[in-house]
Amino acid sequence: AELTLSPSGMGTPSTPEGREARRVTESRQREFEDAIKSEIGKILRSASVFLGGGSLADGEGFRERVEEGAKAGMARLFRNFSQADNGSWATVAKHAQEGNESSYRAIGHDGPIEDHPIARQVLQYIGAGRKGSEVQANFEGSPFGWPQDAINATLYALLSADKLRAKYQEQLVTAKTLDGQKLKNAHFAAEQVPLSAQDKIDLRGL
Repeated sequence: AELTLSPSGMGTPSTPEGREARRVTESRQREFEDAIKSEIGKILRSASVFLGGGSLADGEGFRERVEEGAKAGMARLFRNFSQADNGSWATVAKHAQEGNESSYRAIGHDGPIEDHPIARQVLQYIGAGRKGSEVQANFEGSPFGWPQDAINATLYALLSADKLRAKYQEQLVTAKTLDGQKLKNAHFAAEQVPLSAQDKIDLRGL
């Protein structure tokens, strides 16, 4: 129908008969298009969405199943994301850069910062030394998926609490003097690496 109605096909008819023929052809084209859309809709409504491992995604319609499948996939890929799912990381960073050693209180943690799972994992990863960009890349990736705000705020908080030391261009820097542009190129080292629960169990067995 499209070819017939194109300028190289039927063109623009000038007679009543020609105009009627064009009207009929356009009507049939719309009917066919509607029928195709209807069939596609039926296929999509009955389509299944499979997750890794072969399980089916839940949902009433195709769109809902795709959305639920995407959420489930993200949850599997970034299974530790919930640890850093908090809207107060900017406040943590601000307080830490002001010299507040208890900046993690902004996310509801009142104990030693190294006891918090995020800070503990960052300290353990940094160990004897890592660049800021390495720390960001590690915790932005799987299985963490932490936002950069959380990672940067934690680095500032650990610096402020004297759990980390940092150098930028071979010069010692503090949470107050290390701005965001320099952070990724700064070199961090843990003052004391906290032991994980498994580390403590292993030590007891020695």
